Amino acid sequence: MRKVKIAYYYEDLPSNRPVVEYADGFLITDNLAISIADGKVAVLERVKPSETFPGCYESDDGDYMQFNITEDVYNQIMRNYTNMNEIELLNIVANCG
Repeated sequence: MRKVKIAYYYEDLPSNRPVVEYADGFLITDNLAISIADGKVAVLERVKPSETFPGCYESDDGDYMQFNITEDVYNQIMRNYTNMNEIELLNIVANCG
């Protein structure tokens, strides 16, 4: 399992300005990742290498599953992801709530 950056870009509606946000992500397979936004939400989604943001990945098709996670779970993942396999990470995220 590899840690990557996932870029999210969208247009802010009130200002009509483009916004780019980055999240820590963990590749489960070549095109499936779990990203963690703001340490509170884990998102399982299809990803692809980004052409717009070199070195990052981006959502591939918009389908996703979202999981609320606690700060303790977030900290556990960030401390231990190098020792986790993909199934362990999915289990921790899915069983948090």
